[in-house]
Amino acid sequence: MVDEILEMELTLTSDISSSDERNKYNFVIHSIDYTKEERTTKKSSTNTQEIFDLTNGMKLVSQVEEEIQETEYENIRGSIVSKATKVRKETITVDEVVRKISESFKGRALEAKLIFESRQYEKEKLPPISEIKNFIEKSMQDCGIQGNELTIENANKIYGKFSGLLRRKPATPVFNKKVDDVIEIQTCSMRALTERYSHIKQYITMFFSSTYASDMDDAKKERLENIRDEIMGKQVKEVNKYNYKTPVDVVFTMQEPEKKFVSYLVSDDVAQKIDAWIKARDIGFYSIDYQKNKGAVFKGFNPDFFIKIGENILVAETKSDGDISEENCAKYRAAKKHFELLNAELAKVGIQEKYYFNFLCPSDYSAYFQYIKDGRIFTSNFHGVLEDGLEKEDNK
Repeated sequence: MVDEILEMELTLTSDISSSDERNKYNFVIHSIDYTKEERTTKKSSTNTQEIFDLTNGMKLVSQVEEEIQETEYENIRGSIVSKATKVRKETITVDEVVRKISESFKGRALEAKLIFESRQYEKEKLPPISEIKNFIEKSMQDCGIQGNELTIENANKIYGKFSGLLRRKPATPVFNKKVDDVIEIQTCSMRALTERYSHIKQYITMFFSSTYASDMDDAKKERLENIRDEIMGKQVKEVNKYNYKTPVDVVFTMQEPEKKFVSYLVSDDVAQKIDAWIKARDIGFYSIDYQKNKGAVFKGFNPDFFIKIGENILVAETKSDGDISEENCAKYRAAKKHFELLNAELAKVGIQEKYYFNFLCPSDYSAYFQYIKDGRIFTSNFHGVLEDGLEKEDNK
């Protein structure tokens, strides 16, 4: 057993491996060098009739009707065993949603002007069922939702859209970011991260390749094996080398959202769809400035994951379910704006690369990775549960 002295002294480092097997998974990502300029906005008057522009659909939460739920348990031999179960979500048909909305219109005048593609409706003029259905189907198409069914969550979002007035978001002073230059960041330049055995034992789950011995020197291999033999169980994930498509020799995951996300990345059906990925450091690798409000100090955060698929880069920030906060709202706003600007700048200089950013929680993972597997991640605007919550909070 590891004694108290060894527990204090034993460390393990997560680093970019120099082995040929790991090196082939290094890639280049792009960012923007900014200067900051302040601008102000004015509040709009809210004394006029509210107008719903329904010509472009609405944001729904990307969905799959079935998801795999994994349960881990200890068998009689003391080994950790995983069992996967396919669970079907509760859904409702589009026609039923349309019927309920139509019923809600009866007996009352509209409180706002509704603008559909064909015409406008207000007061006593109610939109026909066909207009409502077209709006819902367009919203589903934009989000990559297939078939004729909606999850209860998405159905409730649609009901809410028609049930009353939406409050206008008050404008607030913000800082503009002026683009100076597009810069390259090499994954091979990411700094190493060293953790003590005591911290690993208490908080960290380790992922490494089945050929880890060739990814590190003998001394590090011995330290890894010592720690592995001590903690075992759910905190040690030895991955098939063909699924472990990252340049990092040992990946440390700190919380359940990170652990679960990496578990998806190294699964058989997802790994075959991606070229490479990297879990970024919390500091100093790819920083995005954000500001909670005017006058506040600018802070920086590093998105958790970068996933390369062809000429596309998926970027994911992972949080716990329901982690809605002012801080996360600010991060989400800043990151969405950053990658929109980055894509525009890359297009200007002829770089054939596009970035797709998402703020995700474990409840989003099943749909997110299904979208990766079937390609919808690039053809629809993936919109997860956490992003939906952040946008609602931001619009209060």
